[in-house]
Amino acid sequence: LTKPFELQELQARVRAQLRRRQYEAEERPADQLSLGDLQINLLSRSVQRGDRELNLSQREFELLCFLVRQPDTVHSRQEILDGVWGSPFVGDPNTLDVYLGYLRKKVEHSGAPQLLHTVRGVGVMARVGDPKP
Repeated sequence: LTKPFELQELQARVRAQLRRRQYEAEERPADQLSLGDLQINLLSRSVQRGDRELNLSQREFELLCFLVRQPDTVHSRQEILDGVWGSPFVGDPNTLDVYLGYLRKKVEHSGAPQLLHTVRGVGVMARVGDPKP
């Protein structure tokens, strides 16, 4: 963090670090994540939606796992970039848009509930169906 900095920026970074440490400390299911009909096997790094096996790149897999680990939670763009690409993220912020596009094309299909939702002006969340509670 370079000086001068805004207090809000410092607070956001501290919260992000604490959140990451909390994730590491929490006991996670050994090898499975799921959301609706989406199944993620962390050991084999395989993803299945319904009866379809999805072929994801390493970054797409990491992005999907990041979002599915906390369903119904809106993650800010910066939080996702730092969590998936590393903190602090250095690069083009549009990288997230590109990878979300790739991921949506592979995960979403007609007739199935939408899983990845953009909450305008806030961030992205994983949730089965409508993004509004």
